[in-house]
Amino acid sequence: MPDQLDQLRTSVVISDDGTRIGSVGRIYLDDASGQVTFVTAKVGLFGQREVFVPVAGAMIGDGLVETPFRSDLVKNAPEVADDFRLTPGQEAGILRYFGLPFILPTDDSLN
Repeated sequence: MPDQLDQLRTSVVISDDGTRIGSVGRIYLDDASGQVTFVTAKVGLFGQREVFVPVAGAMIGDGLVETPFRSDLVKNAPEVADDFRLTPGQEAGILRYFGLPFILPTDDSLN
């Protein structure tokens, strides 16, 4: 997993048609499973904004995060807040934005 995270940190996010969206900024892991759930893409002039990109359905490797989403959808996605935290409500909103389901964690998955 550490090697995969190191590779992700230096990856570039591309759209469903291969358009470069931006470089990976941050990596978000699921608290329960430890799996990568989101990355952020640095977008805009000089990468001044960071937007969330779900990794569900993405192909990751060779320095790329190939998302199944259009570049305009990703570039207009919810931005990272100043505290870099992601609440369950924010996670649900991001997934809803991308048309993906959100499954609430159960009490068992929190232990």
